Amino acid sequence: MREYAKRLKEYSRRLGEISIILGEHGRSIEKLSRDISELKIAVSSIGRRIGRDLEKSILELYRHILRELGIEIEEIKRFDIYREGRFFTKGTRIEVNVVINDRVLYLIEVKSHAEIDDVDWFYSKTRVIEKILEEM
Repeated sequence: MREYAKRLKEYSRRLGEISIILGEHGRSIEKLSRDISELKIAVSSIGRRIGRDLEKSILELYRHILRELGIEIEEIKRFDIYREGRFFTKGTRIEVNVVINDRVLYLIEVKSHAEIDDVDWFYSKTRVIEKILEEM
């Protein structure tokens, strides 16, 4: 019995140490979770800024091609519309770059990398923008 009591006391001591370690790990995990959340916010903010700068840079790179098409970069405006579930699901934001030239509307989307879904989404947005402009 003494041997079992001694082992039980040792197991209790080890369990206490493990509980302390688990508590420290829990606090570390909570801190890491907060840090990751803050990092996500920071990266997202940087990504938005880089995206705007990249868009401007790409438009500048293609300035001569756009001019050959009769499009001046200075005429490009951002079109950003938000309609409550009218054309897409509630909360969908529609954003493209727009040029109106000789009463012709050009919609431009600048992407660093485009997937087929991006092309499909752009096509859907153009149809919605046409409907919105017809109503105006």
